[in-house]
Amino acid sequence: MSKGNVSRAAQNDIYSRLDAAIQSTVKLHAERNDVEGRFPRENLQALAAGGWTGVLNEPRFGGLGLGHGDFAEAAYRIGQHDASTGLVYVLHVGAAQTINLFGNDDQKERWLKAKGSTPLGTYSTSERASGGHWRYNFSEAARDGEDYVVNAEKSFTTSSGQADFYVVQTRSPGVKDQTDISFFIVDGKAPGIKAGMWEALGVRGNHSGPIRYNGVKVPSRDRLGGEGQGKEIKYDDVSPVYLISLGAVWEGVARGALNAAVAHTSSFVHKDKNKTCRTSGHPPGARGCKGACRDPTPVAQRTRRQAGCAVARRQAAERNSASSDGIQGSCCRSCQ
Repeated sequence: MSKGNVSRAAQNDIYSRLDAAIQSTVKLHAERNDVEGRFPRENLQALAAGGWTGVLNEPRFGGLGLGHGDFAEAAYRIGQHDASTGLVYVLHVGAAQTINLFGNDDQKERWLKAKGSTPLGTYSTSERASGGHWRYNFSEAARDGEDYVVNAEKSFTTSSGQADFYVVQTRSPGVKDQTDISFFIVDGKAPGIKAGMWEALGVRGNHSGPIRYNGVKVPSRDRLGGEGQGKEIKYDDVSPVYLISLGAVWEGVARGALNAAVAHTSSFVHKDKNKTCRTSGHPPGARGCKGACRDPTPVAQRTRRQAGCAVARRQAAERNSASSDGIQGSCCRSCQ
């Protein structure tokens, strides 16, 4: 087998694992999770078993080493069956990609691979005080020797209260510019994290609720990049991954809705389909019939035809009023 064929076979096998996880787990739990507001943890575990939660990670850190096109395709396929799982998935992959691009090997080993397990991550960026804009923050990290303390309230964070780690964006210590920000990896089990309630109309399983960090201590080894490097991280990683992935999920949701509509309308047959019109004996599609056999002639064309018949009837009536009923009968039936 050629190297190209081996590559294609491997790719097909990877996608077959994705589709198997979606069909056996994601699709199975979608309705219950949405109705009950259950976090789709078993769905993420099924995707992780196929390697897809590490789609962009290097293989040496437990990933598939694929590109953004494959990531978008996965998000699209998941979104067709469960929007909540799709959103949790893409925010996790985005957080992991931040560590991929700006983290060191120690951070990748601890947060991406974690002794063979697959920790669930997410972004935690927007604040109510800034109107939800992720470009700047009013919260500010404080120094604790070489380490940091984070006090912040984020307006919404997908997987709030459920994630194993949060990629948190906050203003760098001691700066006055709200756009001078830094990123930190915050352990989801750290003391001082309090997740708010998540209530929504739809996508009730993704838990995109508010979250508060009250005096949460972050060791210096879990700062991502350098202090003040947040703007570069946002533009080179957060923004493109976020836009690509969300677009893919919602396109998947639209495709899923279309597929459901087509399946519904194809699952039954109208009681009058392909039947002869009972009132006139006309075949299906004949003029003058209702329901399944109504006239397919465009409305504008029928209107012009009816107007012409009305003129003809009036002229004939003027010539011979006694025969108007006959003319009306032969003319009207042809233009109903």
